[in-house]
Amino acid sequence: MCLYSLERKEFDRVFLEVANDVLRRILGEAAVSIICQCLQKRKGIRWEEIPCRIEEFSSGLNGLLGSSAHTLESLMIEHLAQELRLEYYDNPEIGFVDQVRTLRKMFEEKKI
Repeated sequence: MCLYSLERKEFDRVFLEVANDVLRRILGEAAVSIICQCLQKRKGIRWEEIPCRIEEFSSGLNGLLGSSAHTLESLMIEHLAQELRLEYYDNPEIGFVDQVRTLRKMFEEKKI
């Protein structure tokens, strides 16, 4: 797990909850289990490391799911903003990684 501020840890916790919820709701338990195994084998990413390794997570999802990954990433962004109580709308032109960074920054600034 990353060693950061309480705000960062809270963001990471919420991100993992949202990612887990979206993936399981859309793909199902078995598929998510396989995705997690593949991410660990191919990218060396354990589930709890995902918030610290967003680029590799996104790259891994895209490698495994192709263009379907973008739909899942958009859903994650929407749900993450809702869970963090931030007014933010998915902008596919920016990309998933940068949107996660933006939401993280907005959340940390809101907590200060």
